Amino acid sequence: MTESDRVFRHVDNCRAVLEQVPETFDLGTVPVRLSCIAVSEAYIAIGSRCGAIFLFNRRLQKSVRPLRTNYSEVVTRISLFSSEDADYLAAGHQSGTLVLLCLPSSAPGRNKKMRQNLQEDAHKGHTITSLQWTHDGSKLFSSDDSGLIMVTHVNFESNVFACSFVCCQEDAVLQIAFASSRLGFVTSRKCALIDVADSCTTVIEVEMRGNGTKSSPIGGICISGPSADQQTMFVAEGGERISVFNGLNGEFRKTVDLKEQLFNLSLRYCSFIYDGEDPSQGSDAASSASSLDLSPLIGRLQKVSLSDESFLISHDTFNVVFIDVASKSVRAVYDLTSVLHNDSEIADIAVDPQESFIYVLTTNKRVLRLADSRAPDFLTVAHEVVSASNLLQNGLVTSYKNASKLLSTAAPASTFLLSKLMNTVDERTLSIFASREPSSDENIENLPNGTYPANIAHLIEQHKNSKVSMTNGAIEHVVTDSEDQRAVQLQSESELVAMDEEVAPAEHGHVKVTRRKQRRGRKVVAVEKPPAIPEQRNESEDNSLPSINEEKIRRIHAALGWDTAEQNDKENLPEEAGPSSSHVDEIPAEDKTTDELKISPFLPDVASTSKKIEEEEDIEANVESGYLKILKDLEKRKELTKPLPPISTGNDSSAASTNQIDSQNSIHDVHRKQSLTTVRIINDQVDIWTRIPTPFTVTNFAVCAGYIVVCSPKKKTKYRPINMIHAPKNVDSAWASLKYTATSMALNNSASIFWRIDKGIAYSPVDHDPGTPAVASKWQIQANEGAGVIQAAVTTQNVWYLTKEGIFVQMQLPEMGILYRTECSWPVSQIAASDTAVWCIRADTGTLIIRSGLRHCPMGLDWVEAEPVGPEKLVSVALYEHSGWAIDSQGQLWFTNGVDENNPFGTSTESWLQVCSPMDAEPPAEAKKFLPVAQWSIQVCAAGVFVNVGSKMFFARSPISGHVFRHIVPMKLRLNDCFMMIAAGGLCDWKKDSLYVCRPNSEVFLFNVRKKNFMSLPLFGEKPPAITMLYAAKSELFVLDALGQVHIRKGIDSTLQPVGTEWFHMDLSHLTKKAYGAVLSIAVSTVSIWKLTSEGTIWCSDIKDIKWKKVDRPVQASNEKIDQVRVAPSGRYVWIFASASGRSWSRTNISEIYPTGKKWTEASNDPKIGDLAVGENVVWALAQGTNVLHRLRGLAAGNPAGNYWKALPARLRAISVDAVENRLWAIDSSNRIIRHETEIYPPDVVEKMDRRATTATERDFEMI
Repeated sequence: MTESDRVFRHVDNCRAVLEQVPETFDLGTVPVRLSCIAVSEAYIAIGSRCGAIFLFNRRLQKSVRPLRTNYSEVVTRISLFSSEDADYLAAGHQSGTLVLLCLPSSAPGRNKKMRQNLQEDAHKGHTITSLQWTHDGSKLFSSDDSGLIMVTHVNFESNVFACSFVCCQEDAVLQIAFASSRLGFVTSRKCALIDVADSCTTVIEVEMRGNGTKSSPIGGICISGPSADQQTMFVAEGGERISVFNGLNGEFRKTVDLKEQLFNLSLRYCSFIYDGEDPSQGSDAASSASSLDLSPLIGRLQKVSLSDESFLISHDTFNVVFIDVASKSVRAVYDLTSVLHNDSEIADIAVDPQESFIYVLTTNKRVLRLADSRAPDFLTVAHEVVSASNLLQNGLVTSYKNASKLLSTAAPASTFLLSKLMNTVDERTLSIFASREPSSDENIENLPNGTYPANIAHLIEQHKNSKVSMTNGAIEHVVTDSEDQRAVQLQSESELVAMDEEVAPAEHGHVKVTRRKQRRGRKVVAVEKPPAIPEQRNESEDNSLPSINEEKIRRIHAALGWDTAEQNDKENLPEEAGPSSSHVDEIPAEDKTTDELKISPFLPDVASTSKKIEEEEDIEANVESGYLKILKDLEKRKELTKPLPPISTGNDSSAASTNQIDSQNSIHDVHRKQSLTTVRIINDQVDIWTRIPTPFTVTNFAVCAGYIVVCSPKKKTKYRPINMIHAPKNVDSAWASLKYTATSMALNNSASIFWRIDKGIAYSPVDHDPGTPAVASKWQIQANEGAGVIQAAVTTQNVWYLTKEGIFVQMQLPEMGILYRTECSWPVSQIAASDTAVWCIRADTGTLIIRSGLRHCPMGLDWVEAEPVGPEKLVSVALYEHSGWAIDSQGQLWFTNGVDENNPFGTSTESWLQVCSPMDAEPPAEAKKFLPVAQWSIQVCAAGVFVNVGSKMFFARSPISGHVFRHIVPMKLRLNDCFMMIAAGGLCDWKKDSLYVCRPNSEVFLFNVRKKNFMSLPLFGEKPPAITMLYAAKSELFVLDALGQVHIRKGIDSTLQPVGTEWFHMDLSHLTKKAYGAVLSIAVSTVSIWKLTSEGTIWCSDIKDIKWKKVDRPVQASNEKIDQVRVAPSGRYVWIFASASGRSWSRTNISEIYPTGKKWTEASNDPKIGDLAVGENVVWALAQGTNVLHRLRGLAAGNPAGNYWKALPARLRAISVDAVENRLWAIDSSNRIIRHETEIYPPDVVEKMDRRATTATERDFEMI
């Protein structure tokens, strides 16, 4: 090879890129093996087989501390995106988990901390094989070894991420390539081009030489071109050929055979300088036999541009091949055998988009740089030595290191502190290890994975706790000796997310331990029997506790401006407080630093003795100041608050709730009609549940945005970070033990308030860290009223808790803790609370009880009972933000949206929405291990919905759909509501058009959806045969009778002729009964009409010009009796199925050019299909035998057969889809007409997605 033909001359070992790559992790228990590499303008990223990602910051010219993704999981593919606004990293794993990271930068206007998102469901269980960013970084295409291609819409600014289905192939997708609006992919037997513009997923089939043969497998793909309208697609075929196609329409151009060029030694190899020294490699020097005996092979393709030349690069185990795009010939081959020592091979290559150099990753942990000049020293010289102590994955330390490394600039004081902090921590850590004598029963090699690091983590924590105990020696440690002292180390969220907080500079270069001033709290006083209070109260009220009397309520009303006559009395408030101070268990202290009275509760000292009671007048003044604070808060809300109608007491609450529901029914109906017509749900990312194995039978649990805490029947407690749900797989190592016991625990979403209940006493931690429950070691008594605390529900500032003697609330926590007791006339078994509502379950009836009047005052006014429509006897409820959840006695899951102070029952009160329960899908053998349904529980937080059944938990982080099926026929016409068939395809305008229904005696009726009345259609003969099928289109009704004749009712006009003008008989003379048989099924759309005959023939015709054309049958169904056909209202999707076997097929590539499509694709046969209803973007099915409703998942233009069927909580008899909203209409098991409605949790998911681009919105959602 001549000097001019050589592309690059220098090959350098980039040692600095791998200076943070150790031999092993976790003290030698996890070996580090590198798997893939990616390069952008800002970073060099390397993935490993142990779940770690190693970064080199090109702007800072130094390595970054490793990032651990899923524990010990193989990173198979990694991709980087860099722009002026953001730097993104995507990592695909062997388990199908996709990790998205937004890397930090100190540039003005850029993100200052690392953000992450985990997509675990799209490719779950399948290895991710390829990743490809779009040019603007808004979308990420991904493929896996099952043939599935997905697109993830990325928006870190709004924290909105959504996965959408692109297509699914029969074989594993080897590589994908994206340019402009075209996405190309290759499998071992197929190549195709997908048009992803304008929310379309049209698959362009590509025919090529050797396609589908084992002797000529396809290896790689690349799309290149000077502009969006001049693109060329290159496909590597058979390892020796390059096929060239038009990059826009997939048109084949030519195939270039490179076999002779690859085999020619004089053309194959070019010499290079390795690390500044020439290894004498080239055509005149002999290379190792491993590469000389075999010619290079072409596999995965990438493009690189040098000056005015463009190349395709590929690699095999030892060679890097350069192919000139212009001449379609091999330009250079670099044989790296001489520099690959110890039987090493090439693992992966990446192209530098900034300088167009090549980075080669080898299996022996080296990164080689191919360039036209020698690599700079910051790439070749490694400065930092990786120590074992630095790789112990201390969450706080690693986070600060990550933040400091990733940010391009830092304050000198912060940099100085970071270095000192790290040195100090490393020395202390090693000193702990050195001072600890190994136990005789501990063998590091024999310990299970994760156990030895767990002991180390415990020693570090023990070392820290010893320091804290000396500082805070006055506070006793309230734990028992029987608690499990062994901690389990988990990968914390701080490994991926950089912390916001800045550390103050240390004095004299050392870490300074500063004692914080404790906040003042309430003290424990001696428990004495309170004397009687001469104030009139409810007989069931506990007189030992403070309460707001009628005078205070009157003053609250006056403060809100509801009673102008009493407004003047506000200035003359009485001096004395309601209850006597001797009856209060909490003693507020006077703050001497200010003249204004405040409630400042002291921290309780468990070991301290009883204190003397303060002066009565001071206590009364302090209690009064607490209520004055409430009045001041209410005054601020006065302008935005309007009074509610009078709320009844508990005795007549049922009637009050009924009246409230009746008065708002019409408003709710209008609201639901308006909202449901615009509700769009994500096609493939709803109702996805994850099973979480539990370490023991869980009797109680609490969740927050960061972790889960569980309790066992023996009061053992453990926790698990939510970002570690799927890893590690071992149950024992996945849950970390806590050092305290509890029968129940309660958290709010931010974990700012944490209560644990043990032996009827509620404790809160003194040394609480919202990031983890493991640091809590010292506790204060927070509540012991009511003869024992049973359960608590925590909001942002309040805690509602249930005791044996009633319901209490502590407000304005943690600063004040104003105590109030509520009066409830019914026994209560559970309580749930949010900032806008409080719910309870009545113990004897299982009905719902809500706290009314929260808009008036934070403690509410009264309890009101309601029996929600839908769920039966409730066993567990949960509240989060503006949604309420419940589990009923049948184990079914329900929710309602719109819960707030004005609608404490929610806007879905008249009929709650039922969720597809994940417990119903469990095998009977697993269901036997569940606790009784009465002991199931549910919790909801920002992370998702959690359901505990004892032996495991079910967790949903994706949106959840709720369903309700409403009877639409008025009660006065209930006797007429009895039908067998339904056709909704003619419903194009719900204000005008009607449904068509048929009774068992073949009477056909129109039902006007708006007017809610029936009209009878005349018969199509004196003695017509029985009707077997109805199908409706706009202004026409098609009826199939038992003799195989098709009758058409024409002239239907909702205004002039609602029942039409006359019947027409369809001409079927072309069908001879001997050859084709009678018609068994028909399907009509706005453009076409399809029919099936008893002999299994399929026919199609244009609906405007009836000319029948025979359509081929499915090749796989030669012996199947296909007897039913269905079509979408627009003709976009056509389905056929066999009623006997339950198999179904969908027609592909239906368009204006191909009105009958190209071929049939079989859909999933689980379950066996009994009936189908096809819409524009949804396909419904009824299962054979059970009539359970199913919905097709993964439906798209490129995948008309979908992926699988998802069951819904309904059993129906007949189904149909209208043409206006693609809404499902059906006949239920009682032969009544019903309408399907749905809502999404969280309710704002649609609003978030609507902020995206219009094209992305149309792709990600579908109308129900």
